[in-house]
Amino acid sequence: MERAFKGTRMDFAVLNRALVELEAFTPKRPHITISITDPASKKGKDYGEANLFPSDKRLDTLRLEFYDITESVGHYYPISKEQAQQIVDFVRGWKDKVGLIVVHCEAGISRSAAVAAALSKWLNDDDLFFFQNFCPNDLVYSYMLESIYGDLWGQMKTEYSYEKEEIDQPFF
Repeated sequence: MERAFKGTRMDFAVLNRALVELEAFTPKRPHITISITDPASKKGKDYGEANLFPSDKRLDTLRLEFYDITESVGHYYPISKEQAQQIVDFVRGWKDKVGLIVVHCEAGISRSAAVAAALSKWLNDDDLFFFQNFCPNDLVYSYMLESIYGDLWGQMKTEYSYEKEEIDQPFF
């Protein structure tokens, strides 16, 4: 699986927890990291903060905890709008100082890919790579774009959505 995307203005690496803890997957150039893990309240040694491999090239890290779901179920909760805004604010503070953003979650498939896709749409005007290579979490992606574009996101969703008639048409 290809985990790195070279963008026109910002590069991204989407990793899982196991890879981000290894020296071999620690970038050798200045970068920031968005670390997404399952909440620490889940018992077990593999939960809570990831043990990022130490690096003087990692200029800052934002750590967040939420589950890879799209709606609350019992004590399990998805990303909040506040967390999406935290990510956007974090990146806003660094986007002109680094050329690489590392995003990881537990599996490196859904939450991290959604964050990277939304940030790449914003910073590179291109998110296709992430949808071709991963399974971005819809809620994470939507909340991220809402935080980035504000009220314009509702208009953008309408402009880019397919008409019902097109979807109902048979392919053959």
